[in-house]
Amino acid sequence: MEYRREIDGLRALAVLPVILFHAGFQFFSGGFIGVDIFFVISGYLITSIILSDLEVGKFSILSFYERRARRILPVLFFVLFACLPFAWLWLYPQDMKSFAQSLVAVSIFASNILFWTTSGYFDAATELKPLLHTWSLAVEEQYYVLFPIFLVLTWRLDKRRILIILGAVFVLSLIAAQWGSTAKPSAAFYLLPTRAWELLIGSFVAFYFSYPNNPRPAKALSELASSAGLLLIIYSIFAFNKHTPFPSLYTLVPTVGAALIIIFADQTTLIGRILGNKIFVGLGLISYSAYLWHQPLFAFTRHLTTGEPSKLILGALVIATFVLASLSWKFVETPFRNKQKFSRKHIFILSILGSTVFIAIGVLGNYTNGFKSRFDIALLPKPWSEIKCHGKAVVSQFEDPLAACLGGDRNGKAGDIFLIGDSHAAQLTFPLKSLAESRAKDFHFINTEDLKDFPYSFWISDVVSDDRLLRHLAKVSDAGDIFVVAFHRGYLNEIRDEHIPMHAQASLNEKTTKFIQNMERHLPHLVGAGLRIYFVKDTPLLPTNTSLEKCAYLKNQSNTSPCTVSFDQDQQTRSRQSLAFDKLALSYSNKVTVLDPLPALYQGQKFFNPIYANGTYKMFDQHHLTEAASLQLLPYFQVAIP
Repeated sequence: MEYRREIDGLRALAVLPVILFHAGFQFFSGGFIGVDIFFVISGYLITSIILSDLEVGKFSILSFYERRARRILPVLFFVLFACLPFAWLWLYPQDMKSFAQSLVAVSIFASNILFWTTSGYFDAATELKPLLHTWSLAVEEQYYVLFPIFLVLTWRLDKRRILIILGAVFVLSLIAAQWGSTAKPSAAFYLLPTRAWELLIGSFVAFYFSYPNNPRPAKALSELASSAGLLLIIYSIFAFNKHTPFPSLYTLVPTVGAALIIIFADQTTLIGRILGNKIFVGLGLISYSAYLWHQPLFAFTRHLTTGEPSKLILGALVIATFVLASLSWKFVETPFRNKQKFSRKHIFILSILGSTVFIAIGVLGNYTNGFKSRFDIALLPKPWSEIKCHGKAVVSQFEDPLAACLGGDRNGKAGDIFLIGDSHAAQLTFPLKSLAESRAKDFHFINTEDLKDFPYSFWISDVVSDDRLLRHLAKVSDAGDIFVVAFHRGYLNEIRDEHIPMHAQASLNEKTTKFIQNMERHLPHLVGAGLRIYFVKDTPLLPTNTSLEKCAYLKNQSNTSPCTVSFDQDQQTRSRQSLAFDKLALSYSNKVTVLDPLPALYQGQKFFNPIYANGTYKMFDQHHLTEAASLQLLPYFQVAIP
């Protein structure tokens, strides 16, 4: 296959924005699209190699995987090995356990599946995961387990029929991505079925070039098309942001841009010469190593700091990324590609041995809960698994989700206490249930996360929610108390939250307006039934890169903690919900009340510390109270609720 300098230059154009985006430089708000460019490049290069070998009848699955192993594994294993001592020194048990799990997943090219299954509501901030970026390698390798086999099995057909089949897969994959970007955003982001179409774009380009009689496009067309391709990529880097659904139809912008460059740019075109200059080619050659190094550098640094590292530090880490990439490209990548130095036997032995070692370390780290004996601290408390209706595994056992959610009398009765909301509501079940018991009332927790159409629609979307809940509550006449609680900081976009889909974090005004409109649609049903409504503001929010175990360790050692958050800061991150709640309370005077548990948790102090004096926890992550801390609010509710 003929070497093309501009392809290496395109690799540089892919890796630079990814690294700068992960470094937190907001100017490169769409830098994540670099991964999509890599998918197109990979699809093109690998398919070109397979097709050229099939054309002359010398394609070998064994040789293909040997080539992939030489390219991917040596430097990957080297980076994993380099991460181990820093993980041992700096990662506290909970984070170390997560890292250990990722070691296993990376070794079997399943890290995309791991990060998909562990990207739930209680997961740590993604910036703190040293191996998060390996999800894209897993997607590629899964593609290249299936794709060569498909081509071998269908090669007896003519290319036109093969392309028809691949075209159908492309369309289905793109449709799945578009649907998943709103319905199942985490799965759509990480999994192969919604990413395959991006690799197929590169494969289609390879098929185009595999026809020897294809005429070379006219010079003017090549200049125009390659320039358009570069503009599409540049536009994506600076115009897209965390609100853009991805992958989706939007992803066609950078991927089609990459395809246009591959097809039309060469050293006779302006874009080809720009991408083919020494700087871009040099960066492109080390792009794989740079991609592997950047996330561990950023993640470990964020573990060491209590807030976001300064731009000066992050800039230095970007430079360090390319320095390390240059060294690993020269001393690891390049030698292992030399068949004279390392035979096929050596490569396969290295692959098996390396995978076995990292799998063993990962299994041991998971089994020992992150080698917890390294630190004399208690493990983080687990989420409250005993709460009825919290968790889809429980709710799915019931035909009617309300049957799982309601406690006490199945139908509810006058004077009952109802708690409605997500996990932030779940954390208040402890004091509110105790309050109900002390007043001889039934308590009902209704988890909106587990009711059809509720996860965002009840609070802020245009979708009209399933109204079974409202119909049920409207039957409860006379005096009764309904507490409306949720992670309003996230829903109203008061913070950057990794757990809420990027596209669901719309503008402030739009979110707040939708919330008020939805509440105004629901409240007449509830108020009209004689129910008292209580909107409860958010409880404390810790910095997203805070390690609670680290805080407990430092508190035990020196009675200091980097996890404290100030009352004023907490108040500022709740200003939008305060405005929305106050507006609703004013509209429904004497029927709607706003409650603020924050002062009760701060207990007159200026700072909230999530660690008790004895080293146990008040929170189990950045924004959820433990049962013990939640029960501290019982006296507050006893006074606030008549």
